[in-house]
Amino acid sequence: MSGIKIHPLSLEKDIWENAPGIVFKSFHVVNSNLNSIKKWSDKVDDKAKQASDHQDQLETRLNTTDAALQATQEQLQELSDKFHALAEQSDLEFRTSTSCIKQLVSTTLVFFEHFVRVFDTETGLVLVHEEFNVADAAPHQDLLDVLTNLSDCLPIHVDRVSDACTSSPVGEVSYMRTIAISWARQLK
Repeated sequence: MSGIKIHPLSLEKDIWENAPGIVFKSFHVVNSNLNSIKKWSDKVDDKAKQASDHQDQLETRLNTTDAALQATQEQLQELSDKFHALAEQSDLEFRTSTSCIKQLVSTTLVFFEHFVRVFDTETGLVLVHEEFNVADAAPHQDLLDVLTNLSDCLPIHVDRVSDACTSSPVGEVSYMRTIAISWARQLK
């Protein structure tokens, strides 16, 4: 609308002197209507400019929001990658720790079994623990169950070591017996 140029009509009486009154009055109405159209056109232009400015602001906000969203998605992906790396590292550490503990408990049980075999001459019972094996990719609970089952064998083994130490003659390997007894007492 800003391209419309409305020129006002000249309504001076000298110019319209020979024109009939109805024509003069009609042009007066036309001039009044043109002024009203001009005012309306100016208002529409102002509103169009405001709408254009508002649209520019919205586009700027939208671009800013898009950039922030993209940055947030990149941060989220980075955090997700870090979380997965930490989860893998945690799993590796858990499996390594449980493997070491399993090996330690199993070795301790084997030592106790050999100790009882050597020093328990009276009962002749053979002490053996069950060997538990799980797949490398077993769930954590399965690994913990294996450790629990192995550790449940310890009290029986400690009791048998204590019995073996008290049943062997006093003069035989007293140094080893003293160490085993103190060790067995500490484990209880």
